[in-house]
Amino acid sequence: MRDVFRGLFVCDLCLEYISLSKRLAPEAINFLCGILFLGSSKEGRTRNGSIFLLRNSPIVHFDTTSTPLKWLLLFSLVVKPLPITKTLGEVSEAELTTDEVRISALNHCLSALNKFVDMYQDLPASVEIFAPVKEHLQRIPVNLYPSPFKELHGTLLSRLNDIYNASLSRKHLTLQARKPEAIKTFEPKFEEHYEVRSRRGAGNKASNEKQKLRYKYKKEFKGAIREIRKDNKFLAKQKLQEQLEKDAERMRKVKEIEHMLSNQQAETNAMNRKKRKLGK
Repeated sequence: MRDVFRGLFVCDLCLEYISLSKRLAPEAINFLCGILFLGSSKEGRTRNGSIFLLRNSPIVHFDTTSTPLKWLLLFSLVVKPLPITKTLGEVSEAELTTDEVRISALNHCLSALNKFVDMYQDLPASVEIFAPVKEHLQRIPVNLYPSPFKELHGTLLSRLNDIYNASLSRKHLTLQARKPEAIKTFEPKFEEHYEVRSRRGAGNKASNEKQKLRYKYKKEFKGAIREIRKDNKFLAKQKLQEQLEKDAERMRKVKEIEHMLSNQQAETNAMNRKKRKLGK
């Protein structure tokens, strides 16, 4: 039972954090489905593929051989909210194994599932998500539980039935059935009297003269641009050549000066050596 209480506490935290984003949490639903499995009847075969994280031991067990007074006490149990002291606190095993605590845990599980249905009922796959929950709800022996539990159980089961009935009108995904649109084309333009030869002189005399002048202007303009480019290229080449010649002349003069200075320094050093020898 400690694992059940801790799992319910984690499911409540999950509900609180995804209440706005409505993010799918299949692990929490699978855990709650496992709690329903522990409280359901094990007769027959189950058709769902859920993987439960709890031990296969009944969460609520009623002894069918009990006296009528015992049955009256079970029916009169009060379903209370689970306190935090029982979920995370240190509680003895005797307090955790009472019928009242077990029924309260199962009732809390149904409440959490009801909130998950509120969040996921608009999803297209909601019927597949809650199919294992519906199957285990139908296996729970409701006639052995108190009336508040029966009401919550009936409400949740009716909501799941509504989701299933709404899913019957779903259609399979198909490609969009529409007539293919033709490629847009333009009507070709035909001339009844087409001539292959040039039509430069087909107009009157004034337009022909104007066209000739325009053609001559364009030709002269292109030729002038071509000549200007050639002149600019020649001037740039000449300027570069003059600059290279000036640099070479300057380097030659610098080398001559350096050579002359080195000769003078050598003569000065020789005279100084002779003076030192004469001084000795």
